[in-house]
Amino acid sequence: MVEMKELTKGRKGQSAIEYLSTYGWALLAIVIVGAVLLQMGIFDQCNKMQPMFTGELLDINDWDFVGEDEISIEIVAIDDTVEVTEIEIDFGDEEVNWEDTEGVTINQGETEVINIDIEDNDLGSGTCASGDIDITYNAGEIDGRIAVGDGQLQGRVP
Repeated sequence: MVEMKELTKGRKGQSAIEYLSTYGWALLAIVIVGAVLLQMGIFDQCNKMQPMFTGELLDINDWDFVGEDEISIEIVAIDDTVEVTEIEIDFGDEEVNWEDTEGVTINQGETEVINIDIEDNDLGSGTCASGDIDITYNAGEIDGRIAVGDGQLQGRVP
């Protein structure tokens, strides 16, 4: 009678190789998919967010960092012609201000892009920046109305 030890003695190595070849391909595929998703920025927690803006007469259509030293904000006038005179963005440690004494006039239903210089601020390249935005504007008979954004501008500084 042949003992069981003799039959299984030579098969342990074969079993280990079969296990590695079967599950090794699956693990390799998971690693490759994870690397591709990481490279695409899927796991990046600092994706650009569209602001949830609550101005009565104006809204923000879009915004973005233009290089390291400028922010571009596209503002639309909703119900009336508005004259934007000041924009403040508070990034916590850094505050960005734009002011125009003559104002930028935006007619009802039209959009205007305002570029804000942030060259003198310390928003480091590659950092995640998020900030609250306040826009001061004149509309009709009322000067100095303040529209306050409830959301945040968030994006990675190039």
